[in-house]
Order: sequence, then C-alpha cells, then structure tokens
Amino acid sequence: MYRKIRIGLGKWTDEDEEAFWILETDASWMSDPEKAEKVSKLELFPLKMAYYSNDPEKYGKDTDGKDIYVNTPTLGKQAIFPWFKYHASSEVGMDIYNRMNKKGSELDFISFDSAVKVGAPQYQTSLYKKGV
Repeated sequence: MYRKIRIGLGKWTDEDEEAFWILETDASWMSDPEKAEKVSKLELFPLKMAYYSNDPEKYGKDTDGKDIYVNTPTLGKQAIFPWFKYHASSEVGMDIYNRMNKKGSELDFISFDSAVKVGAPQYQTSLYKKGV
C-alpha cells in the first residue's frame, strides 16, 4: 500500500522501484555494494494521514421522548511506513510479514493502539454532557 500511495502522489521514481524490488526479493543485497548503494538512495519516509468525520452520538431525549443526537467531530490520525522482509528478523516479525504478503489474501497494513503522547491530557473533557 505504501508503494501504491507514493505512486499515486507522483512521489515514486524508477530508481525507487528498482530499490524496492531489491529489498523485497534479494536477501543478499547488503553484501553486494552495487545493490546496497541503490537501496541506500531509497527514501522511505512515513506517510502521515488524517481523517475527519462527524459521528452522531445520542445526547438525550427531547420533551416528547424522542432521541436527540449530536454530531461529534472525530479526528483519526495514522502513519504508514513500509515493512520489508529484512526488517522481520524475529520469528513473530516473520510471521506477521508472511501473513501480510500471503498470496491472494494480502493485508495492506495493520494497526496498533497508539501510545499516549508525553504531555497530552490523559482524560479529555467532553464538550457535551449526556442527559442534560
């Protein structure tokens, strides 16, 4: 998916393509100076994306007993970074890599719960109070 997004953004060169396939198919690339030089020029930076939506949330009931909904703005952020076979040096890492690249059932990406950032409020205040 990383490669496809970069191609779609027009940020993928022929040199990137060659280095990408060296990384994916040649386990001995580090011991070949020519291939190692090509791979060293490949710039793989995280792609940071943000998604915005308004999710209806039940707020309470009106005087007739009907449900009242409020649109709650939601911001979802993520970073995508490619994972190559040589990154998967542990048994678990290799299992994840193999599962993500399983022929006919490929996974574009996997998600992990994000850590709490230093300095971020642990318990954020809601702008809306339910039942009021």
